[in-house]
Amino acid sequence: MDVRAAIGDYIAGSVVRIRSQNAGNGRSPIVVELNSRKLLYLDSSMMPRREVDFALDRLTNFPYRLALLLDWTLTSDGRRVIGYADLYNELDIEISFHNWRNGFIEFDLEDPGSFSIYNERLFPDDMRVAMNVGLPLIASIGRTAYIVRLDRGMGLWMLNPHDKELQYMEAFPQHLLGQDAPMLPSFQTLEQFSRTMKVVDQATMPTGLWAWDNALFLLSRTNKKGQPRWYLSKIDPNIDKVLWTIPLPGAAQHITVIPGPHEWAFLEKTRIAPFNETTHHIRFVKSAHMQSVSLKSLCN
Repeated sequence: MDVRAAIGDYIAGSVVRIRSQNAGNGRSPIVVELNSRKLLYLDSSMMPRREVDFALDRLTNFPYRLALLLDWTLTSDGRRVIGYADLYNELDIEISFHNWRNGFIEFDLEDPGSFSIYNERLFPDDMRVAMNVGLPLIASIGRTAYIVRLDRGMGLWMLNPHDKELQYMEAFPQHLLGQDAPMLPSFQTLEQFSRTMKVVDQATMPTGLWAWDNALFLLSRTNKKGQPRWYLSKIDPNIDKVLWTIPLPGAAQHITVIPGPHEWAFLEKTRIAPFNETTHHIRFVKSAHMQSVSLKSLCN
């Protein structure tokens, strides 16, 4: 069922982002971010069950305030947000970018007065473009966040709330090892964004990370002579090991993965405009299939 159709007239604003929350038991409630500054929690039948205020302009960590939250994820309890953000210095009366920062932040949805900052960098950080193109590159299990890095080579990193810095993980698909991260041009206009997305669509790179049933699932694509090849890798973060990597059928320009409590959906898409994609094929796979510790193909 389409998320927008499911919530229907319930929403006052349009959908900004859709996230699947890792519940640790194979169940992944859907969380919808609305431009009316709300988070809407949907159950497995796509019915709205909870609404939470997402008014980020109140967040502060003096002297920094939140300017823009880019990619983000919810912790498994649904209470906390971990994300990558633009931060501005409220003491900078010139309103210049000189004193801006990028970094990962964490805050409590139930008490959104302040946030913690991790891995603070000068603005604009090398990670910023990748975190701003709409790919899901952050996932969480418990209160630990896992991040796809595309700034200094490609890799997977872990952010534990007890640490201030990202920790490198060994687990990464074999077909991406040694590959250079794509050079994604920055953008401010729609025309520039279109140029950036052309680079994304043609690059060999990870394109999505999801946490489900206490494991990580990394979607990636290789591109040789204009022919995309898609892969899904399952990673056990407790032992920092790739359990399996399987090729996905088809040669779509773009694939979106939606983990579900009973089925996973794989949407094969073609981009027809910078903010517009058309879905031409949807493949459903039983969720129990994804719980396997050894898998050779998407379908039996």
